[in-house]
Amino acid sequence: MDLMVAVICLALNIYHEARGEPIEGQYAVAQTTMNRAGYDRRKVCEVVTADRQFSWTIEGVWWMHDKPYLSPRYRPADLDAWKIAVRVARISMVRGKIDVVGDARFFHAVSIRPDWVPHVEFVKTIGGHRFYRGDGKIRQTPAAVPTVFLPGRVILASDDMPQID
Repeated sequence: MDLMVAVICLALNIYHEARGEPIEGQYAVAQTTMNRAGYDRRKVCEVVTADRQFSWTIEGVWWMHDKPYLSPRYRPADLDAWKIAVRVARISMVRGKIDVVGDARFFHAVSIRPDWVPHVEFVKTIGGHRFYRGDGKIRQTPAAVPTVFLPGRVILASDDMPQID
């Protein structure tokens, strides 16, 4: 997978999950996403678009010909926040691990308590999110989405992604 495609997928996740959070929180979301991908850029879009893993992908991503596409209404509107998300994603992808949350693989908004929390180990709270480590074998109900619930939404990930203006 092209590096720029992976950066865009990661940046979309940072933007929709952590826009408005302190920069440390944005790096924590990037690190958690990259931990899930095993720091393999070829897996970043797959991780971000995985079924019900990030709340913003539920409505904002649709699938066509086995490829995810970003709903136009979920394209980044806050250009300053988008530039920060792209920079955090690029640094995280190119420089490798920036250790903010260790081996955390899950997070959620502090305002909720998902049913998977008893099955993982708390790492730390940053801004409006709590981060956890675990083996990735969480059994979840359809209502439990191991990630943050922000008003932000969805992603894209494919070699022929639409342009983001």
